[in-house]
Amino acid sequence: MYQKPQVLDKKTHAALRYTPQNGYAFARNLTTVPLLAGEIELAAAHYPTVFSAQGEPTLLAVLGLAEQNVYLTAADRWTAEYIPAFIRRYPFVLANDGKSEKGADTEQYYLAVDTAAPHFQSDKGEPLILENGELGAPSVSALAFLKTFQEGLMVTHAALKEFESTGILVAKTLTVKDFDATKTIGGFRVIDADKVKALTDDVLAKWARNGMLAMIHAHWSSLRHLNKVAIASGQPDKTN
Repeated sequence: MYQKPQVLDKKTHAALRYTPQNGYAFARNLTTVPLLAGEIELAAAHYPTVFSAQGEPTLLAVLGLAEQNVYLTAADRWTAEYIPAFIRRYPFVLANDGKSEKGADTEQYYLAVDTAAPHFQSDKGEPLILENGELGAPSVSALAFLKTFQEGLMVTHAALKEFESTGILVAKTLTVKDFDATKTIGGFRVIDADKVKALTDDVLAKWARNGMLAMIHAHWSSLRHLNKVAIASGQPDKTN
């Protein structure tokens, strides 16, 4: 998605200007995007949500099944009412060097931009860096959004780690119907209802209070969209 990400530098990017864009061409070939725990209830109204099959679990919104984002029109317009935060942060992103400062508990993050993005191809937009070296309005706004996004990632990671430790995430293969044909969808995990029912009352009460139980119900509700996405993935690109 990011073609030429660079950490924002007051000298290198002094002339860079930001112009908002309405299109989402950069997401054309995305078939899944990470979701935050705090947005799953909104996302579940439009997208199937699943969990990654390998490594540490990641909460994902499914956008398509055949290297095509079925939520985009040919004109690169997003058709769903809710757009995941992972998408909305583009063309900004937080970057880090993978190191923590001595004695610090967290890594150092820096504001970065995709310099190849269409948002930066005009000299008539708002400056990312002001003449005095301070961040311009687009950079300030993006940094605030990204900090909130990063905090959401930490909350999400903690919740998914707990889901995994309790054993409620299971590998799943679904078969969906597309007229006379069927498609098999695999390579992901879902939350198993029987395993949730087998959890202790203490765990369920805790999850009811901290919002994790609501996450589970939103995930289950979202799976109704899988058949729709599978069918759309087998059809030609939209033309409007």
